[in-house]
Amino acid sequence: MDPTFLLHPGRLQGRDVEQLVRFRDPLRPVESRIDDQQEAARGLLKAMALPAQLPNLPGLLGSLKGEVAMQCGRGRMEDAVATARWYSELFPERYYIELQENTIPEQDIVNKRLMEVAAELKLPLVATNDCHYLNREDARAHEVLLCIQTGKTMDDPSRMRFGS
Repeated sequence: MDPTFLLHPGRLQGRDVEQLVRFRDPLRPVESRIDDQQEAARGLLKAMALPAQLPNLPGLLGSLKGEVAMQCGRGRMEDAVATARWYSELFPERYYIELQENTIPEQDIVNKRLMEVAAELKLPLVATNDCHYLNREDARAHEVLLCIQTGKTMDDPSRMRFGS
């Protein structure tokens, strides 16, 4: 898989799409455990041998809730470097340090620290961002969905919101 698909999703074709579809379902157990049981998730990921099954699939570290980013945010730089090294060995020559710009104040601090990790390990950077809906007119439906997921109402001033 050509890593430029990260910037140009339209370049995904045939086998690449099949690999991503096959990758999505096996990863679900990892997604549900990664926040609270990162070591177990790593073991599960390795045991599932996903990188070997999908030799062209790139590895990304994730958003602010990703393991390396969380370590950077907490100032645990040695842990962040060690974790990023572990993933870079699991995804040799296809693990990317992911930077985002999303108006969250903590993101700027984390991005600077992630760049330090990337420089130390000589890992490439990739710029990404979350997309919660495609069309502006879907924003209200997304707000309602967030309220349902978080047990809030649209009238609650403390409900979860996204700035963009």
